[in-house]
Amino acid sequence: AFKIYINNRKILSGFLESLKIADKTVDVLRLVDKIKKIPEEAFLGELNDLGLEEAQRQRLLDFIKINGSNEQIIAKLEGFDIKDGVFAEGLNELKTVVSQAQNLGLPAANMQIDLSITRGLDYYTGTVYETFFDEYPQFGSVCSGGRYDNLSSVFTDKKFPGVGISIGLTR
Repeated sequence: AFKIYINNRKILSGFLESLKIADKTVDVLRLVDKIKKIPEEAFLGELNDLGLEEAQRQRLLDFIKINGSNEQIIAKLEGFDIKDGVFAEGLNELKTVVSQAQNLGLPAANMQIDLSITRGLDYYTGTVYETFFDEYPQFGSVCSGGRYDNLSSVFTDKKFPGVGISIGLTR
């Protein structure tokens, strides 16, 4: 069996805007991507090094640790009093992806919203995910990727939406 852990970077970007630290989004999201690989104290210390106040650090940590069923997490996110349009857009996109995956027959047990999933690369702009084998967690992520809307602008003056995936075949 496998589990897909899913998130939307717009939710995190909007949340960081609500904390008044949108100017540190790239650095903060890189740290969030490492949260499961480093001790919590080290994570908080690195946020401190970025200049986040104690209240901001704790609110961010509490936010990315929200857990429960997908429906419970969505309800908790809807309960936040965040007026940021990017946050709302990300939440709507996340709800759509979860709903469509269920409509296509993906069992609920195989998909879990995880607000700490960010993918470490800066070009991701929306839905992001990482997939793990339940019985072989030591393999790490075997299928990951997400949405990016601005990557083509590196190569051309036109903007094209994109979706990417990486598969760990050698695992």
